[in-house]
Amino acid sequence: MSAKSSRKTISQKTLTKVKKQQRTKIICVSHKEDADGISSAALIKQAFGGDSVLVDYPGMVDALELLRNDKN
Repeated sequence: MSAKSSRKTISQKTLTKVKKQQRTKIICVSHKEDADGISSAALIKQAFGGDSVLVDYPGMVDALELLRNDKN
């Protein structure tokens, strides 16, 4: 008597995790009272799109805090 060996084929399912892409905003915060700040903001806006926020130096920290707390 010969014994037949039976092979079972087991297919493995691989799970792939789909990573949800995080939405980002492009925002340039720049100094509003001198030409290099304004021109830098314009260049960034042209190159990458997004928004420009022009602030003075005392208002810089407040503007950054508003952006940090923005949930949109």
